[in-house]
Amino acid sequence: FTPLQCISNPNGVASVAKEPGVVCWTSQEHGVIVVLSIFGIIMYPVCILALTAWTILKYPSTISSAAGLRLHARCRFLFEHYRAESYYFSLPYLLQKILVALVPAAFANRPSLQILGLSVILLLSTIMQATLVPWRTTASNVSSLGINFFLLLILPACSATLQAADNSVLVMLIFSFMLLVFAFGIIVLIYAIYRRFRPPQVYGAFLCHHKAGAGSLCRLIKILAQRHSPAKVFVDSDDLSDLDNLFNIVRSSTKTLVVVLTSQLLHRIWCAGEIVTAIRNGVFILPIVCNDYEHPDDQRIEAIPELWTQPQKNSIMQYGISVEMIKDAYRQLVQLPTMLYQRFGSLEQQESVVLEVMRQCRVRTHAFTEKMASCRSPEILITGNTEQAEALSCAYILQILLQKELRHGCLVVRNSHEAENALASAVYLVVIFSRGLLQDPMFAEVLLAVRLGGGDDIALVTVNADTSFEFPAADVYTQLATEGLGTPGLGPEIGDHLSESYKAMLWVLALPLSPMGSEGLIERQVAEIAGRFQKLHRRDDASSNQPTRQPSSPSRVQARRFIDAVAAAKERVKSRVSRVSIDTVAAAQQKPEFPASL
Repeated sequence: FTPLQCISNPNGVASVAKEPGVVCWTSQEHGVIVVLSIFGIIMYPVCILALTAWTILKYPSTISSAAGLRLHARCRFLFEHYRAESYYFSLPYLLQKILVALVPAAFANRPSLQILGLSVILLLSTIMQATLVPWRTTASNVSSLGINFFLLLILPACSATLQAADNSVLVMLIFSFMLLVFAFGIIVLIYAIYRRFRPPQVYGAFLCHHKAGAGSLCRLIKILAQRHSPAKVFVDSDDLSDLDNLFNIVRSSTKTLVVVLTSQLLHRIWCAGEIVTAIRNGVFILPIVCNDYEHPDDQRIEAIPELWTQPQKNSIMQYGISVEMIKDAYRQLVQLPTMLYQRFGSLEQQESVVLEVMRQCRVRTHAFTEKMASCRSPEILITGNTEQAEALSCAYILQILLQKELRHGCLVVRNSHEAENALASAVYLVVIFSRGLLQDPMFAEVLLAVRLGGGDDIALVTVNADTSFEFPAADVYTQLATEGLGTPGLGPEIGDHLSESYKAMLWVLALPLSPMGSEGLIERQVAEIAGRFQKLHRRDDASSNQPTRQPSSPSRVQARRFIDAVAAAKERVKSRVSRVSIDTVAAAQQKPEFPASL
């Protein structure tokens, strides 16, 4: 900005502040350096600011995918100094530095305006930092605020050194602060009036679901939908504070009722009331068919009200909904076009379905959001009873939220083959406890593959996502050691390894996770779970102080193959020795040399 800093002279001609011999705006040499200065401004601060804004804009939608992790690795200097909630703070921080450099150039002839402009910039920066507390450590936040406060005290004191013509800076500062206080009061008043008379909140999609059969699935759908659309998605655990308002929200504040059809949904009387309310009020309905659902025929529809008690029917009738209305609504529901949701598909496949759902709901979507991609070198493996649909949805939820919280690669592994392919980079194995986990052969194969392939290098972290999960008694371990699980490949021959692996897993204290709880509760639980990954935290702290260096030692998989090869060679040597006859051994003991067969 030096060529743009021109100071007026007594003869009325302006010259460059640092080069008084260069006349501003009229000389040819000044025109050349101004062009070069503008070119440098565009190429350096403007381009850097634009690239930073673009990277931060894409960060929220990509951090839960492999592309986001690669982006974070390349641009970690933009994010590693700030908390996960304040990932964007590098943009206002850079903007503050640019404005601090621009003010002296813009007001080169007015020192009073320079002091005023710098004071306003520092004041806004201080308010922002005190509100967001963006830095990762307390010491950094305190020191940054202390420096800003010190500068805010120094700048008004600098006004005493100005000439008499510029003594009005104190008056301008006082007037500016009073103006800011007045403007702040007006903004607060306008916001209060808006909150009082604002229109009701409109939800782009209302997820009608059976909580026990699709509670985790709907949480996953909402997480995936928020990656691609700013529209609000209604889930009762997040947005419902009073049950009396449930049907009013469907009637007046919902664009699309998304009916997640599972086997028990039509048996739930409150779900029936939501469907009736939507049909009676012309709300667009989008049915999503899950794997375990079948459309009922007319005979089954007639028999559904028999599942409800009379108090349940009375509770729904007080809202003007009768049993006959529910039957008619069900008959219309089964005639609507549906979308198929493969609950056991990959996370990428489920995201594609959710994206199509948002398009069908006719809501606005983000223009620059990328789809998820599996992490090729995950450091955290997540597994559980993935043969059960709700447990698989819970695992996908934990994968997305943990990756966002830790900024390290996470991957759900569903079989031993996937686990073996990820052992080279794995540092942790997260096991999600749910009903039927210990009897699932697929989970047992995954646990054995990780324990035998990774050994003690892969630490275990356990999460209890099901209150009905029962911890086994001591005799269960004995039975496992003698019988295994009783399935092919998991019989008595592998029983000892299986029993020891289960003991090691269940010895770790499990932290709670409530996938059907509120959004705030899940975020707090995931933040507590993230504290268990101390190896990754220590690695992050070390990498922030030291340059990244590729390891020179072979991977664990290669080392394991080498160890297996050595063990096989030893077995071959032993077998050859065992085939040597007793006479040959006796002869070998009498002679100084060994037979060639040995």
